Amino acid sequence: MRLFHPLLPWYITVVQSHENGVTIHDVVWQMCVQLEVPIQARHWYNEELDAATLDKMNRQFQLRTAGNPEEEARGVKRDTEWAVGDEDEEVGGVTGWCGVRWDLCIVMCTCCSFFFLVCALADNLQAAFELHGNATAAQMELTGQLLANLGCEEGSAERDRDRELKGALRESFAVVQGLVNEYVGMVREREAWWRRQLERERRRQRVWEESLATVVREGETLEKELRVRSRRRGSRFFDAGEGGRMAAAVAPRGGVVQEEGEEEEGKGYFPDDTQGAKRPIADPGHRHTLRMHLELTAERPNTSLWSVLKHSIGKDLTKISFPVFFNEPTSMLQRMAEDTEFSECLDAAARDKDPLRRIAFVAAFAMSNYSSTIGRIAKPFNPMLSETFEYVRLDKQYQYVSEQVSHHPPISACWAESPSWHYYGEVDAQNKFMGKSFEIRPTGVAHAELLIPAERGGDGYPKAPKSAGGDKVVEHYSWKKVTTNISGFILGSPTIDHYGDMIITNHRTGDRCILTFKPRGWRGKDAYEIAGEVVDAEGRVAYKIAGRWNSQLIACPAGSRSSSFLNPDLEVDGAASPGASSSAGAPFVLWRNSEKRAGSAFNLTPFAITLNDCPPDTLRPYLCPTDCRLRPDQRAFEMGRWELANELKNRQEEKQRAMRRARQEGRSAPHRPRWFRAETDGDTGARVWTPSRVDEALEYWVERERVYRAGGAGKATWKEVDDIFIETPDSVLYK
Repeated sequence: MRLFHPLLPWYITVVQSHENGVTIHDVVWQMCVQLEVPIQARHWYNEELDAATLDKMNRQFQLRTAGNPEEEARGVKRDTEWAVGDEDEEVGGVTGWCGVRWDLCIVMCTCCSFFFLVCALADNLQAAFELHGNATAAQMELTGQLLANLGCEEGSAERDRDRELKGALRESFAVVQGLVNEYVGMVREREAWWRRQLERERRRQRVWEESLATVVREGETLEKELRVRSRRRGSRFFDAGEGGRMAAAVAPRGGVVQEEGEEEEGKGYFPDDTQGAKRPIADPGHRHTLRMHLELTAERPNTSLWSVLKHSIGKDLTKISFPVFFNEPTSMLQRMAEDTEFSECLDAAARDKDPLRRIAFVAAFAMSNYSSTIGRIAKPFNPMLSETFEYVRLDKQYQYVSEQVSHHPPISACWAESPSWHYYGEVDAQNKFMGKSFEIRPTGVAHAELLIPAERGGDGYPKAPKSAGGDKVVEHYSWKKVTTNISGFILGSPTIDHYGDMIITNHRTGDRCILTFKPRGWRGKDAYEIAGEVVDAEGRVAYKIAGRWNSQLIACPAGSRSSSFLNPDLEVDGAASPGASSSAGAPFVLWRNSEKRAGSAFNLTPFAITLNDCPPDTLRPYLCPTDCRLRPDQRAFEMGRWELANELKNRQEEKQRAMRRARQEGRSAPHRPRWFRAETDGDTGARVWTPSRVDEALEYWVERERVYRAGGAGKATWKEVDDIFIETPDSVLYK
């Protein structure tokens, strides 16, 4: 191995003495022969050389003087350099230096030269490590030779002291040399040990990956076989109707779930006590037809999910960089908005006179959003910091807005309102990859406020805002979501499941509703099943609840005859009429799932398909510039341009990183949410994100209406809104 890099400028620095010293023939000539590289000799001196010496050096070494006459006059050291070229016949002519004596000769590299040496060998760190060790050993050997050649002048009065000094230097150097040699040996042993450790870990990882794949494959095979056998034996679900289908005790006055064709605005949703209320939603810019289907297939480039995840076991999913091919054409903010799909449950709760039935309907709303997760294993786009989403349903009389208020940790805040209720909360989930499954554990709190007539409330109920209309009070509920688990994705048969207890609390009455999401068993037993009960403030069970989060949720009074026959698949005609008496003890429907269209891309529900719709004339000009419908990468993905979407996603993330660096370095103002403020909820003591308001109206909708009335984009600019998205290519503009 060559000791020094042949293309870099190394130097032989020598200091002149008057008499005895080391000849350059002993050092420089030998180094030039061994290294075979162009070497420059730097000569430091305090006195002028005689003309003969200068002439001799000038002829043989192409003298270049770098001194300053003014400095020389003050006795300042200056240097003279000789370039030793490869064209010299006698290795640069160094043999002409045999009679010149020197005090010291040091092989060194300038700082920049050493930097370039390291860079040149960056692709082979092991070679660089060995090179440095060899260079250190060679330097020590060279220094030892220099010490050995130190001599004392004969007849000198100080020769005894010089001899003692020389001996001390030799002893000291011998100690240093021994230490360096020992250190080099120890480093090499440690390096060999780390190599063995690394190879051992690599072998363990390979064995673990193979074992995990085998276990998953065997588990999937066993589960499929058990399912087949279970189907052969037939259904074992208890049929409470050996006497026939059990009918509802009261005739339905309108389904809790909106049926197809029921499009007329406001019809069937709000009773007389809300008809005179001032509607909180602004009509301008929202009177457009919602799309019913998406022209997109789920066929994406074939990419191994396991290749992305196998090094991420135990990690937070939000810190794993996924290619865009694993996404679906929605943002996480839009997935949050799917919580409001079955807003009719809150409408029914607001109309009911019985507080124990009201909490049951609120519980139905709280669990209803899980029905949209069936088959939805694709990942939504992670929102950019300050990204927003607005959604208005004139037919259901509510409006919704959300914002990404934090990036690390990722937190999304939302607020929805109608004349009868408010829904708000945050998504702050702990996500981990557990080897065979994803696990998502939400930590945020969700809230619902029912705006009910004052006579139905109590003394402790706060007054509702004037926009609610009439003499109304606020009934506050809160709950936390359950754990979500996704398994079976390694072999291409993913299954999504939800399990745990969801406790809904009425903070005005003290009533509670406990819904238990049962985990899926090996044979699919208890799949999707929910069991629960409504408990009053004194701990008495008022209602029993059963159902499945993919189909329906039903309830009946506790202690009634029908409660003994209650099961998740019990068929009940229609739905309960809000306000109707349950004295007969018959079951009633709290929630029933809507029909899902088969073959939908990414298993998107009809409701989800409407979320990313962005008509260029009736909606796009009036949207906030941070709305996720305007994200170029998400729009390209929805158009089926996968590679372009991946490229745009990388550019989008790089822009976000640049904005974060600018804030950290003080070049930009610190981030603060634009439309929400963090506060502490008085009932739960937990953090809650409340929307900024102008008087009683949400600031977002006030600004939205101002932009609309000014003519939209190009004629009005949203105030204090960051530019968070990259420029949208013309090829992905929504047309």
